[in-house]
Amino acid sequence: MSYLKNLLFCLLIGLFVSLLSCEGSIEPIGDIENEVNNLDDDDSGNESGNQDDDNTDDTDDDGSGDNDSGNDGSGDDTNDDGNGNNGDDDNPNDTSSILGEWNLVSAEIENGQASTVFNGTDIDFPFSATSKDEDAQVLFSETPDEVNGSGQFTSVISFTLFSQTFTEETIIESPITNGSYETNGSSLTIVDNEGISSEFSINEFSNNTLIVETSFTRSIVLDGLDVDTNGVLILEFTR
Repeated sequence: MSYLKNLLFCLLIGLFVSLLSCEGSIEPIGDIENEVNNLDDDDSGNESGNQDDDNTDDTDDDGSGDNDSGNDGSGDDTNDDGNGNNGDDDNPNDTSSILGEWNLVSAEIENGQASTVFNGTDIDFPFSATSKDEDAQVLFSETPDEVNGSGQFTSVISFTLFSQTFTEETIIESPITNGSYETNGSSLTIVDNEGISSEFSINEFSNNTLIVETSFTRSIVLDGLDVDTNGVLILEFTR
């Protein structure tokens, strides 16, 4: 049970990293494989319970940004489109409207579902991720249209297996990969330096708030265990 739990944590960490780096597939090697042994050393039921409580608090705090962002959609910066359609003009149809540095507020996975086969038994389990200690930035520039991520944050990953909830924390570098970007209405496309693209939907945009999300369906493999996953990655930034 402990081995399976730790292996699933490493798989989910690899999933989160791949989503942020626009990787089309996950090959969790090196540091991520070493996490299996590290988690074995740190395994503690009491620690998991305490982290569950912290996870709840972080999620509540992160959600408060939605109220603030609603006040920003005044449409004051929508000179290019003077229709005033309930703040929809804040969508960055013009590349220049997203320019500048944005600070990460939260990085979450919602509605995560995973399935695998372990020792001949089908296993389905939900998972989620929140963030804390965010100290990460994303810089959008023009001519050329480039995006660069920096800094790091702590990801709090939770999943429920056999009626038990487990929580683990890991530090992740940069919320978005370096590369080029393009905005088109309510969509944001980021292409990393290896030419792999990732599509985000822009849920909210104003002078001070940027919230993007992307739905994913991924298969991840580690140590012979193949896990199918799906869910929604949501990133919130302010400036």
